[in-house]
Amino acid sequence: MNKQVKKNKILIVEDEASERRALSEKLTRKNYKIFEAENGLVGLEIALKQHPDLILLDILMPKMDGVGFINKLRLDKWGKSVPVMVLTNKEAERKMLKFLKKDRGCLYYMIKSDWKLSDIVKRIDRILK
Repeated sequence: MNKQVKKNKILIVEDEASERRALSEKLTRKNYKIFEAENGLVGLEIALKQHPDLILLDILMPKMDGVGFINKLRLDKWGKSVPVMVLTNKEAERKMLKFLKKDRGCLYYMIKSDWKLSDIVKRIDRILK
């Protein structure tokens, strides 16, 4: 019998196409099933339909930013507990970071410019193991 291994699903919500594509390609090679969204509005629709195991989320995006995305996601029964890793280019104000961590359950936060892509992937591997 051929036992099929379940692939972990990751949703990348990122408005920068090159960053989204780089993450997607690297994570696909690591055998993750990837969904992509270019803004929070599209991301929320995909998240609520596909129920990924992890969401990688940019904060500054058009149509619906990361904070709006998280606020709406956390209203959903499933969305209350899905892990979210915030990836952003901007150093968030302490108040915003505290809100995202404490009030919205974003336990993981990385400034993209401070980390290599391989470091982000290693952290994702640890989160999903």
